[in-house]
Amino acid sequence: MSIIAERSTNDMYDTIDNKGSFIYANGVHQEEGTEARDAANVRWAADRSRLMAGERPESPFREDALHWVRVYRDLVAFNCEVMDAILERLPAFPSADGSDPDVKLLEAHLDRLRWRLRFWEGRVDGQDGSRLVTSAGAADP
Repeated sequence: MSIIAERSTNDMYDTIDNKGSFIYANGVHQEEGTEARDAANVRWAADRSRLMAGERPESPFREDALHWVRVYRDLVAFNCEVMDAILERLPAFPSADGSDPDVKLLEAHLDRLRWRLRFWEGRVDGQDGSRLVTSAGAADP
């Protein structure tokens, strides 16, 4: 006697691949909610109010501002290198809407990093009207 697994009519797909696509018994892929997920990820990556651990925009100390300028300069440089490498290696064919969702995500992340860098450079330059102090307590001229 052989046992055959019965498939209920509620089983819409056989498995999910590593990209979140449903793979049906006939091999057809269908992505459910991928566009909404990608859009939410891009919004999160672009959120300028999202801070790094330990980042305090209200800090009155010049050393803090200089630290974050260095951090964000390094991050922008690194992410530009990553973006260049990715764009060099992407397949020549575009996706259905003409842009890759991963590239959109990285671009949004890079835009946020650049914005945060400008913010901290503005703090150092006094463009925000605040006067930073050194850790010794003296205000910068």
